[in-house]
Amino acid sequence: MISLVLVGCGSIAKLAHLPALAQLRADGLVEIAGVCDANASAARAAAEQFDIPRSGSDWARMVRETGATAVSICVPPGPNVQLAIDALAMGLHVMTEKPPARSEVQAARMADAARAHPECVTMVAFNRRHAPLYTRAIDASRRLGAPHAFHGRFTRAALGGEPSNTAADWITSDGAHVLDLALATMGYPERIAVARHRSGAGPDNVWSLQLHGATGASVLVFDFAAGRRVERFEWSGPGYDVVLELPHRAEWSQRGADVEEWRASQLTGTEDFFLDYGFVDEYRRFVDAIAGRAQRPETSFAYGWSFMHLVDEILACRDGESRELAPPRAEVAGRSVATRGAEDVAAERGSGTVVEHALDAMGALEPGRRPVVCVLQDGSAQARYFNGALLARVTERCEWRTRGSGIDDADAIITGWGGAPLTREVLERAAHLELVIVIGASVKNVAPEYLLERGVAVCNTADAIGASVAEHCLLLMLAGLRRVTDVDRAMHRTGWPPNDQRLLSIKTLRRTVERVPPLRAMKPVLRPAARRILAKRNGGAGAGSQWSDLRGQVVALIGWGHVARHVAALLRPFDCELLVCSDSVSAAELARVGARRVQLGEALGSAKVVSLHKGLTERTRGMLGAAELALLQPGAVLVNTARGALVDEAALIARLGRGDIVAALDVYHEEPLRRGHALRRLPNTILTPHNASTTPQCQRRVGAQALEILLNWLSGHAVSRIDTERLVAMT
Repeated sequence: MISLVLVGCGSIAKLAHLPALAQLRADGLVEIAGVCDANASAARAAAEQFDIPRSGSDWARMVRETGATAVSICVPPGPNVQLAIDALAMGLHVMTEKPPARSEVQAARMADAARAHPECVTMVAFNRRHAPLYTRAIDASRRLGAPHAFHGRFTRAALGGEPSNTAADWITSDGAHVLDLALATMGYPERIAVARHRSGAGPDNVWSLQLHGATGASVLVFDFAAGRRVERFEWSGPGYDVVLELPHRAEWSQRGADVEEWRASQLTGTEDFFLDYGFVDEYRRFVDAIAGRAQRPETSFAYGWSFMHLVDEILACRDGESRELAPPRAEVAGRSVATRGAEDVAAERGSGTVVEHALDAMGALEPGRRPVVCVLQDGSAQARYFNGALLARVTERCEWRTRGSGIDDADAIITGWGGAPLTREVLERAAHLELVIVIGASVKNVAPEYLLERGVAVCNTADAIGASVAEHCLLLMLAGLRRVTDVDRAMHRTGWPPNDQRLLSIKTLRRTVERVPPLRAMKPVLRPAARRILAKRNGGAGAGSQWSDLRGQVVALIGWGHVARHVAALLRPFDCELLVCSDSVSAAELARVGARRVQLGEALGSAKVVSLHKGLTERTRGMLGAAELALLQPGAVLVNTARGALVDEAALIARLGRGDIVAALDVYHEEPLRRGHALRRLPNTILTPHNASTTPQCQRRVGAQALEILLNWLSGHAVSRIDTERLVAMT
């Protein structure tokens, strides 16, 4: 008989683990030597409820005193890691609740500990694969042929709440069972794709995953904002189809036969939760493996490492992203991940036989050394930018140093908004440096030419910024077309401006002048004065340029970068004719967004709205001068959220003086824009103080993108770095 101590007396232990162990105790397979919990009173209550002789808070002492040979760990992921490692060091067999840890790095430590004690049986408690209905259905399936398609669904009524401990580790909830059952049925995937959605308040709570492998595909849906709790699994293979509703019911359909309904009670003789969900059979498998009556569990700590590798890959995927996976490999030449050196890593990478990101995450560049990451923003800026759960995943993998600690031994640096500039002299002292992440778009303050020459990866968070700036662009487009600022001023000044848009026009003045002979002779003098009066009276509406919809208009994007891509996406519902003036956009991307490539002249002359999205270089400085601005049609709106110096300022002021276009500007030649500047005096300008990307949401997005870049780098994946060609085109 196996003597076992249960550690952790929370709700899942009392609901499932202890009843399952009590059943095995009745069957003469297990002796429950004691229960432990950090809360001694919780342990005492559990011991009384299940008639267990000992309780306490010191599990190691209890093991020594009772002579127990196994432990079952029912504490949350993260705390279970060191517990499992310590238990293995005592020579104990270990089962731990799913998942084995909070990250692959932690799971790798558990796998290392298990590898160091091959005499010990280890098991991660994924009970659904032991549920009687699942084992019967999968055995019947494999007799006919391997499944080729799997669908898993988990829903829970938790609208607006956290799906699990934290938003980032949603997979530690019952969603982990869905993922595990997909692996048990279809094998480990070669490629994954992730989509996320938010329903109600709180974090992303509706997830869909696609797992593609050699035998077929799995589609998994996790909905933590549904109306009820459901666990439904379906798979099919040659000549059969299975529908499983755990824990109680299943349907089996086989070619040429009637659909059969199976119930768990028919297999177990009862409808007990802990039996139907597989807890009893799971423990029986663990005990039989310890006694040598069965093979070791498939869900060993080595499997736990591969499982958490997959979880980390899923969490690293951005919405809509897909990525290739390296094969699962919990052991490399029988050696511990934590003890291998740079030469081993280089050789294994060359042969393509290792999960690279697990090696880098463990600091394999030097034996025992963790990557050093220096963040140059102060504490308040970090609090604005960095999500706590995502930051926790990063700091598990590296030595995280804050501002003021020096960068000489840094492997990676985060700077940018709120961070100090980096000179070549300072960077030359950072001999280990491999990555610089700039929170923001411009990288000019980190000596980028030197870093690229040295082979250091330079990344920014331009895509995260682009989403907010694009919204600001759309705001300025609509405000310019609808003359919102003019109407607002008129409402404050006169109370109710005309709604029929019959504003005083040059045409009306012209008719008056023609009827009065003395005025006809003064036309050369009156014409410019009339334009100025009309511009002031009509708020810049000008002749023939009344308020306008955005829907159906021609919109020209001058340049094609992160912001322009987001703008194009935002314009899609408006059915605009989209023109793009750029040499860097591909024909395929133009086709995807429904745009047409044009030269600058056609863009300026054809569009109702022109939006600038170029970086500032010597070639683009002043690219819109008097000749180019003259091409703008009356009623056009010029939007500039890129760089002020893209436009010749004197030429722009002169063109605005005609009163027939609107300029909506967020950037200027000199910032801040001085009091009394001519742009401030023109009524047909909409001015914002270079704040297109200063929303709290943007700050969170740029921080998240910076941490995602860092996680990918720590994981050994390629990061989207700025190359020389792109650097030349940047501001």
